[in-house]
Amino acid sequence: MMETLASYVQSTVSSDTRYKALKNVAVGVITHPRFIDKAHGILSSLLSSSNFSLGSSDNASQQFSLYFIMGYDTVIRLFNPQYYTNMREEIISFFETSNIICANREGYDGEESEERFYQSKIIREIAGGEGEKIVRIKLDNEIAKISSTRVREIVGNELRIENEESANEQQNKVQNTLLELCPEPIVEFVIQKGLYRN
Repeated sequence: MMETLASYVQSTVSSDTRYKALKNVAVGVITHPRFIDKAHGILSSLLSSSNFSLGSSDNASQQFSLYFIMGYDTVIRLFNPQYYTNMREEIISFFETSNIICANREGYDGEESEERFYQSKIIREIAGGEGEKIVRIKLDNEIAKISSTRVREIVGNELRIENEESANEQQNKVQNTLLELCPEPIVEFVIQKGLYRN
């Protein structure tokens, strides 16, 4: 799916020099669920291919800086103590080489709650506060409502209909709803591969 998206982005990107980087998209697969482990895995791969050793974190932090794009709902999970043995130590280590670009999510906690979270002591102490290691992006409501969770819910809640004509009608309805959230090649991929069905 990511290769399909990368191809789509490359085929639709403007020739404008501001978007030049989008013409050179790479897709990688990593098996780690936590972002601190993802960062370590990516850096290990980059450093081994660049003749650096992970033991010298000064070289790593000077050579590479990772940026993870995530929604506000994911940022909250990143700072959830239940995922760590020693949260402070592990998160500080993560932010030595990593940054977050965070987009708001429609209907998730609200702006006041988001502000309290970003002004909290732990965010200021560990990530240096908003703008230093965490960059916030305010999306308009139409874009903020788009999420992979919503796509999975739409497909997962698709009705099972015995009548073939009604089933086709239902699939068309699901497809049209998905086209409001995803590019057409991604919608086709999800439907062809039968992803997210209960």
